[in-house]
Amino acid sequence: MSGDQDEEVSLKDKRVPLVRVLIAVKLFVLDTSVREAAHQLGLSYNTVYGLFDLFKRSIFRTDSDTAFTLSGEIEMDESYFGGRRKGNRGRGAAGKIPVFGILERGGKVRVEVVRNVSGEILLTMAIKKVKRGSLIYTDNSEVITVLSHTGSVT
Repeated sequence: MSGDQDEEVSLKDKRVPLVRVLIAVKLFVLDTSVREAAHQLGLSYNTVYGLFDLFKRSIFRTDSDTAFTLSGEIEMDESYFGGRRKGNRGRGAAGKIPVFGILERGGKVRVEVVRNVSGEILLTMAIKKVKRGSLIYTDNSEVITVLSHTGSVT
């Protein structure tokens, strides 16, 4: 989903009566499977799958747009999830998903799946999600160096 964030979420292209869309929303909220919802609505599996995907994208987009800013003492770090246990660990492990987290000490947390953990991507997230003047703790020297030169952190 994260790669498609800029894609507009719309019902315009769906040729489903509004009543059925509203029932689909209710079935989605009740965590009904796509197959069961398709049966109950009398629609094809692909149509209901498209509606459910649209609902998920709408929720994701709303959450991303209303993201809160963290301030105060902040901890930032990346981690890797998934993949196989055997073999390489950390950044070199194939099949692992990079995740970046920002923690406001004694407060909120923001966690996002990222394409990679390059300094540029982490820096962009830090600037968007952390209030200027916050004290940041991180083990990523590239990010902290750039942030301190821009005056974004103390």
